Amino acid sequence: MKTAYNPSITRKFLAAGLRRGALYLLMLPVYAASHLAPRDPQLWAFGSDDGRTFGGNARYLADYVKRKLPGVRPVWFATTPQACQSAREAGLSCVHPYSPKGMAVALRAGAYFITHHLFDVNPYLSGGAEVVQLWHGIPLKKIDFDTIEDGFFKRFLLAKEPLGALYRRAHTFQKARVVATSEETARLFESGFLVPRERIWITGYPRTDPLFKNDFTLLERERRLQAEIEEHRGRHPDIQIGLYAPTFRWRGEGPVEVFLGDREKMRRLDAALEAANLGLYVKLHPWEAEKLKEAWPEEGYRRIWAWPEGLGDPHALLGAFDFMVTDYSSIYIDYLLTGRPLVFFPFDLEEFKKNSRDLNYPYEEVTPGPKALDFPEFLARLSGLREEAPRFAAEREALKRRFYAHADGESSRRVAEATLKLLKLA
Repeated sequence: MKTAYNPSITRKFLAAGLRRGALYLLMLPVYAASHLAPRDPQLWAFGSDDGRTFGGNARYLADYVKRKLPGVRPVWFATTPQACQSAREAGLSCVHPYSPKGMAVALRAGAYFITHHLFDVNPYLSGGAEVVQLWHGIPLKKIDFDTIEDGFFKRFLLAKEPLGALYRRAHTFQKARVVATSEETARLFESGFLVPRERIWITGYPRTDPLFKNDFTLLERERRLQAEIEEHRGRHPDIQIGLYAPTFRWRGEGPVEVFLGDREKMRRLDAALEAANLGLYVKLHPWEAEKLKEAWPEEGYRRIWAWPEGLGDPHALLGAFDFMVTDYSSIYIDYLLTGRPLVFFPFDLEEFKKNSRDLNYPYEEVTPGPKALDFPEFLARLSGLREEAPRFAAEREALKRRFYAHADGESSRRVAEATLKLLKLA
């Protein structure tokens, strides 16, 4: 087992964390003063993934607010030109968190909607704003405080006074509202974030609304992918097209090393898909996409297609796929809402739990579909997909009911209504 297959990312991640911690301490007086700013309950700030992307629950909620709440002004916060361009293409105002205009909006916004942490918008000017943590998945993997082993550091973080309490207030969501999909996920957030149960809203995730409705705003890149998928269907009658969306690995060998970068294995996969009249789109974590690009042959494959470059958020078109392949990514739990087949390829299960992230559940308990532990078995599972899918239908339905209290495409509305009530606008 390699200790780290992408050390440059690890170094950047740790360096960013150290810079943030130091800057946060320096900016505590500014944060304290921001509590005095008058807040506009009709100005809502949205951001995702440090402002790097336009997507996730924040995107679909902002889109709903833009279309359905004329009295509320949604503003998207972005740190990259691409994310800002996408937000504006979707009809939203966009600002940089640390530009004069961005800081003015951050200081006046009545509500912050985030998918990762307060750096999605602007942590230093968030005092006095209501914070709604939309999060970016259902915690199949352990999160936040649940990832910390028992010991001095955890006892420090759990201490009531004084430094532990200050840390929790600054870096966790005890003062925020947290969006959950069911009592099951509410329990995980209560434990992982140390957030009181009364601050958790069981509304469902806005990013699942496109599985039920098509009234959201599609970007041009998404429309092109939608047309491409339909073109494949027209060229190959009765084809079933799937999405392979594995999780990111900090340590060990990932999908590129195991098979996506091996031309011989990929030709075998291509042939197996063609024989079963299947197609497969490959979407890796953005931090791994460059490695896949380098490994992809110029001529491509017949039945395997790379996810379009620059298109980060898959949820707009998640319902366009006939099946999904993954390992530990919680995106498959969203996909349960479609009722369609799943295939699991956890080729490094024990190593992943040991070296990357431990799981909240026994893997077999929450993975309703055929599983492959090595590449030959993966080919066999895909070849038998059509025959095996009905065998897991009842398991998929049971897990869907466990993780979703709502399956109706109204999650954005519920979050918006809860926020309006919180801000005394309804």
